[in-house]
Amino acid sequence: MDVSETRCRILFVCTGNTCRSPLAEALCRQVLAQRLGCSPRELEKKGYEVLSAGLAASPGRPASPEAIQVAQELGIDLAQHQSQPFNLDLWQQVDHLFVMSRDHLQVIQLLTGCHGPEPRLLSPGGLDIFDPFCCGIDEFRDCAQQIMQYLQERLCELVSNDNVL
Repeated sequence: MDVSETRCRILFVCTGNTCRSPLAEALCRQVLAQRLGCSPRELEKKGYEVLSAGLAASPGRPASPEAIQVAQELGIDLAQHQSQPFNLDLWQQVDHLFVMSRDHLQVIQLLTGCHGPEPRLLSPGGLDIFDPFCCGIDEFRDCAQQIMQYLQERLCELVSNDNVL
């Protein structure tokens, strides 16, 4: 299957869409682009769209300054990020939904029932990703490292023999 003919939308969800899910979105773009041998800007041409949202997000808020800084340290620009709330319309437009914690998973399961992509924890081992909101830069670095580890563990699911999840 030619991946350029495929449309795969991946959504990451956290609470406010200013810390964890924007980092996951940006890191996922980076990981996918490396795997596919393209730039993150070329992912849509390859058939991938990566998004993020928050269960309690206010629309249009920037990523936290610490998330922006950690992303910049990793060669990623989060300065243009604008938060968006999770809603059923968004959920129905994606193929895969990853959440940061078991609490997020429970809320989404209550909201969505069983008529769309099954929400899954980003951690393949079922662990929560610590929320660094209102913490220092070291906690944000730890969070980004944890997200990157889980993305690497899921990479074979994300791109396998030019097939999507």
